[in-house]
Amino acid sequence: MEQLWAQVSWWHWDTKEESWSDAHSEDLYDAYLEEMRGDNNKALDKLTLLSYNVLHDKLGRNHILRPDLRYRRILDMLERAEADFIGLNEVDTELQQELLKEKWVRERYYVSDASVEVAETLEGPWGNLLLSRFPYHSLYTVAMTGSPRKTIVGAADLCVYGITVS
Repeated sequence: MEQLWAQVSWWHWDTKEESWSDAHSEDLYDAYLEEMRGDNNKALDKLTLLSYNVLHDKLGRNHILRPDLRYRRILDMLERAEADFIGLNEVDTELQQELLKEKWVRERYYVSDASVEVAETLEGPWGNLLLSRFPYHSLYTVAMTGSPRKTIVGAADLCVYGITVS
């Protein structure tokens, strides 16, 4: 029987190494919770979610879809949205790599996949990508019954006015 759920790594920008890293310890997660509990100025009073289908270009339609122009516009729109969680569909490795170069992504987000070599959530020519302002508690790919595709499920604890909410 096929396993439907598989735990995967999540990534953060390592400022010391100046690269994306999937190496974390509980310290990163615990430091986030401690910082949020101790600073009422950082209290979460609203939660912004954004979901966007970026329309992959792997079917020979580049002359129509113009990824060279469209990707820049998508990145600009995502930055302006300042969402707490971003779920992207049909992300190809080219868009993924452009997204990971963005300073605003490196400074503000944890991502579900930052590796082309390991690519756990971008299987095949395209896939899904999650970005979160909060470190993930856990992250899973879930096989979709009757389809070769997978979706991503992320769990994060949020600190709302000093109270941890899962």
